[in-house]
Amino acid sequence: MELETTKTLVFVLGIILGSLTILVALVISFFNKKISTSVIGALVIGTVLLGLSVWTSIRIELPGGIVVDLEKKLKEMEKIVVSIKTERDALLNQVQRMETTVNQIDTTAVKPGQIQNLRNSLTDIKSRNSSIEKYLLNLDSINKTTKTELEKLKKSTKSKPGRQQ
Repeated sequence: MELETTKTLVFVLGIILGSLTILVALVISFFNKKISTSVIGALVIGTVLLGLSVWTSIRIELPGGIVVDLEKKLKEMEKIVVSIKTERDALLNQVQRMETTVNQIDTTAVKPGQIQNLRNSLTDIKSRNSSIEKYLLNLDSINKTTKTELEKLKKSTKSKPGRQQ
């Protein structure tokens, strides 16, 4: 049996069985002129059957324009990530050149604290770079997740239209 046919069959059976359960519970309580726990249980089961049948049949479809907007924003975000990576790489190259220069400085011509200050600055830049690395890894992860969700969204909007409410 096809998936859509199975879903429709389950929906109809849920409606019929839920309605019958509620009807039987109401008829029993009407003739007994009291509400027992078994009647309450039957009412709850009937309500659940009806509710779940209706709930599973609801399908929300997004218009294609939203998917296009999401794709544009994702591409913009990817460009920003690439730009940040390029700037980071340039900064790293500059830091490495500075480090080489600092190590080649004649220590007799400079005050002792100045070289240490330069080394501390380079260490600070390197630690900030590691923070940037973590942010970039997080952004890459978000990009991958967003791409996956976007592909799922595209597939779901291309599938057969179901009942909409």
